[in-house]
Amino acid sequence: MKVRLPQRGAVLFSLVVAGAAAAGAQSTGIAGIWRGTSTCIDRERYPACRDEEVIYDARARNNSADSVNVRADKLVNGAREFMAAFDFIRQAEGSWTADIRTPRFHMSMKLHVVGNSMTGTLSELPSNRTIRKVALDRAPLFASGSPIEELARRFRSGRPPTSADLVGKWVGKQHIVTQAYVNGKAGPDRVFPDSSTLLFAETAGHTLSALFSRVHSTTSAAFDARGEFSFLADDAADVAIIYTCRLAALDQLICFDLAHTGDGAEFVKQR
Repeated sequence: MKVRLPQRGAVLFSLVVAGAAAAGAQSTGIAGIWRGTSTCIDRERYPACRDEEVIYDARARNNSADSVNVRADKLVNGAREFMAAFDFIRQAEGSWTADIRTPRFHMSMKLHVVGNSMTGTLSELPSNRTIRKVALDRAPLFASGSPIEELARRFRSGRPPTSADLVGKWVGKQHIVTQAYVNGKAGPDRVFPDSSTLLFAETAGHTLSALFSRVHSTTSAAFDARGEFSFLADDAADVAIIYTCRLAALDQLICFDLAHTGDGAEFVKQR
């Protein structure tokens, strides 16, 4: 995989290639960190059920493409609290399922992943009654207090931009990559001043184009069905690098490559 950093980071290029390639092995499908809601469906039948804000951490088992372990945490007063971990198997139609057994219940959980969105159901067996529904987004989450976690926090609390918000010139403020992204090891984040430019313009077909100075070419930009905005930040890499962006303020755009954990950038709009 080719990864482009600002010129000040060029000396890290060979290390970043290796680290990003390793991240790419986990980037497709369900692998990654997800944040969203788990909502009770039938409180009358399941009175102990409580709606929760959750974080799922899905990791490949034994480098398998068809089996992952998902750690499920709930957020309590902003802190993660472990609930359980289950093994999921990919089914022929593309869903992921886990067979869950406790002393009192036999349940099945099915998850569907489309791009950066995950939905699913928890059902009781053998009745197949739905107990919960989950809806999560792929979410960048990092070590508390780290530079990239502060950037990720602003991304998570931001909103998707509209076309009107984006049209114009944006200038890079900072580009942050984690040490794990660079070489797969623990260590401090790499923070680079970033003077790259990003120019959004409406096309004749009322779509957006993005001219990104890091790659010196016009790339595709799009909104998904939920209004999330993304653009192709590098089409020369072995694996496409796509930035998903949110507004932290009207003139502050925070972007993350959600498929390859550990790469974030901030842009400021020029008036």
